[in-house]
Amino acid sequence: MRGRLVDTIPYRNGSSDVGALMAAIFFVAVALLFFGRVAEYESLRSGGASIEGRWIDGFVEPRTNQFEAIYRFELDEQIYRGRQRLAPGDYGGDGQPVTVLYLPDNPKLSRVLGGEAIKVGDALGLLLALLGVILCLQHIVAYYRERPSWALILRRLTRLR
Repeated sequence: MRGRLVDTIPYRNGSSDVGALMAAIFFVAVALLFFGRVAEYESLRSGGASIEGRWIDGFVEPRTNQFEAIYRFELDEQIYRGRQRLAPGDYGGDGQPVTVLYLPDNPKLSRVLGGEAIKVGDALGLLLALLGVILCLQHIVAYYRERPSWALILRRLTRLR
């Protein structure tokens, strides 16, 4: 027999609220990570300066199977290096010149011009993380407001098949 609360709302068995809360915290952390990356690229676009650098190496990363390139540039008699994922066609070859966008206040933060300043994956990751937060919180709040949760709606739809 299922237990009942004093206000006659049936008590939920299990720990779906705790799970949803933990998932919401995870999604908030992921959203903050992607937001930081998006903000970093925005600072480059708005306050960055360009300088000529050189390609050092281009290779396919074995773990991700994506093309990455290493570049370097010299500023105030100091050499800075950067690594960036890009399309194989954007790589000019070892020793070839490349235009680099860097922050004058922090030259360690740099990107190759021509590669996107904000990656589609970062924006999509931010959007999906925020959507995850909303769905988790809706699942928690739905019970207390006596409304169906998206998880319960999905469960009912799968039973109809």
